[in-house]
Amino acid sequence: MSDVDLPWKKRADLQITPHDGGGWVVKDPVLSRYALLDDVECCVLQSLDGRTSRTELVDRALRRFPGCLLTTEDLSAFLQSLAAHQFIRPLGPRSVVTPSSAKNPLLRLLQGAAGLLRLQVPLFNPSRMLDATLPSVRRLLNPLTMVLATAAIIFAGLLLLLRLQDVTRAFPSLQQLPSAGSVAVLLLIFIVVKLVHEMAHALAARHFGAECSECGLMLLIFTPVLYTNVTDSWTLPRWQRMCVTGAGIAVELLLASICLLLWWQATDSSLRFVLFNTAVLCSVNTLLFNGNPLLRFDGYFLLSDALAIPNLASRSSAVVREFFHALLTGQRQRAENERRGVLLTYGLASLCYRVALTLAIVSLVRVMAKEWHVEFLGSLVIWGLLLSSVFLPAVGFVAGVMATGAQASTWLSRSRPVLLLAVLAAICCVPMPRSILAPAIIEPTGNAVYAPLSGRIDCRVNTNAEVASGQTLAVLHNPDLLRAGQQYDASVARMQTQRRIIENDGGSETRALLPVVTASLQSAERQQALFAQELKSLTLDSPASGQLFGGPLRQSEETVDGEYWMAQPLSTGSSGRWVERGTLLAHVGTAWDCQAKVCVSESEIADVKIGQSVRVLLAGHEAIVPGRVMAVSREPLDALNEEFAVAGAVAGTVDRAGLRPTDTHYFVTVALEPRGPAPAMYQMADVRIQTAPRSLLQRLLRFVRASF
Repeated sequence: MSDVDLPWKKRADLQITPHDGGGWVVKDPVLSRYALLDDVECCVLQSLDGRTSRTELVDRALRRFPGCLLTTEDLSAFLQSLAAHQFIRPLGPRSVVTPSSAKNPLLRLLQGAAGLLRLQVPLFNPSRMLDATLPSVRRLLNPLTMVLATAAIIFAGLLLLLRLQDVTRAFPSLQQLPSAGSVAVLLLIFIVVKLVHEMAHALAARHFGAECSECGLMLLIFTPVLYTNVTDSWTLPRWQRMCVTGAGIAVELLLASICLLLWWQATDSSLRFVLFNTAVLCSVNTLLFNGNPLLRFDGYFLLSDALAIPNLASRSSAVVREFFHALLTGQRQRAENERRGVLLTYGLASLCYRVALTLAIVSLVRVMAKEWHVEFLGSLVIWGLLLSSVFLPAVGFVAGVMATGAQASTWLSRSRPVLLLAVLAAICCVPMPRSILAPAIIEPTGNAVYAPLSGRIDCRVNTNAEVASGQTLAVLHNPDLLRAGQQYDASVARMQTQRRIIENDGGSETRALLPVVTASLQSAERQQALFAQELKSLTLDSPASGQLFGGPLRQSEETVDGEYWMAQPLSTGSSGRWVERGTLLAHVGTAWDCQAKVCVSESEIADVKIGQSVRVLLAGHEAIVPGRVMAVSREPLDALNEEFAVAGAVAGTVDRAGLRPTDTHYFVTVALEPRGPAPAMYQMADVRIQTAPRSLLQRLLRFVRASF
């Protein structure tokens, strides 16, 4: 055969039916494969008889569809797609269709690596099971059932709006690591929900007469997801296709509503855990992912059928690529003009959403991997996601732009892509402002008041009151110290009695003991005087004049009667409570005698320098307090303030030495500028530290170094 001949022939068993959204649906009844072709592509497929040359085939298509711009290069690419789907069979011993990826081993390797993020493993044919289940499902789907299901969804939605705070409080934080049993339960819930979702698709397809010959497991970014192949629904009318597509969403929303209603009434903690997580999975996942038309899931196919635009994603992506291609090269490519505005709008919205979603997933994976100490696994997931979602599409687009520029006729047209890419590269090297967001606690810097001895506290002044220097703030009462003082007094009295007896006794032998008794008495009196001086410290006087600020919330140690308490040590509610020696009770000073103690992670402490500007957002306030970095600790924290752990800002573990941070953190001291209302002492805050600017390239390189 000559080079212009096409030794390929259309398979005779292919089923070709018109699609109500335009184009033709091609079905392989043997392999259950499908394709949606436009009029020109269907004409080319129908013309493949093994005897028509490339030129004749192109001329035939151009005569039948004068508006199309089919070339031999386009024909070769289309033949590759048909051969990959096995819609055509070779007539000779070899094929003239060679996949373009085979010419580029690197591109083939990258595509194979990206394919690992989306693997499909067929498991079984569910046709018999669906046919046996379908009659029972049809009897269940009566008008009364549909009305009750709709009412349940509406009622659950109204209750969710009215009690939104109860639901948000039930969400765990990332620091609350689930146990192995909880993870197993969550995985089981996920499997059951997705099984019900896919069964809804399959049953709806069988109800309308479409086939479902494949059910299996899909690994989507290393996450197992069940799937059913209902591609045969393409042959159905549009409203039936939309019912098949929306069946999974409807079932999950109904299941979420039922679980949410039961969760509000349940009392058992284990049952509430299962019901709440099922409701969250069925609602959040459905609305944000499965029902989102900007992602290629159920919501996308619903929108595609609603707009009557088949292959909405690929067609809108082609329009967006043509838009940016013309912007970079000044040359317009061939792109469909029909409904171009809709396609361009959807394509740009989908592109922006995918970029934002990718960045959000990358950030979430980094946080979770750090919290769960699986940073290496997190890096693998992140780079796999960036490879498939960012790197490969960007490389393909840049290669196309450069190829178009190389084929341009004028020097200016050839150099325009290079100049624009150089500008983009320069933008990536321009330093941009950067900041670090970290949790902090407001600590007082005034005159500190500590408990010199242990005892029960008797507060004489309320916190936040104005006090004078030397004014009594509180008195400590310690029965053990009082008993010890009585023992000192008794010992001195006993020795004084012994000395008087010796002095009154005239015997020489008895008087010889007088020096020893006198020395012991003097020693006991000195100890009595020292102890009396120490007892005076049980009365706590103000070290200076100013406002009295209570100390941090602390839980006391176990006392003789087994009491525990949590409060500010020097407050009216703490009177009668036990405090240990060395406990920070209060500070005396002004409202602005304070500083912010910032807890910065190990990965960001190197960027913090003395003198950097800081913005402090106090918890529960809209006012922002400015400040400056005053000191940066180079020693990692060995103890953590309880306020950080209570607020969930920093994860910590409790051991015999106290509360320790789970990861390595450092303290940064920030001096606050007295502007606006003064912050409350020991109040939590979010601090944004303005660090040195960094370019996008520097941030990318740092991320690469941190990953490997």
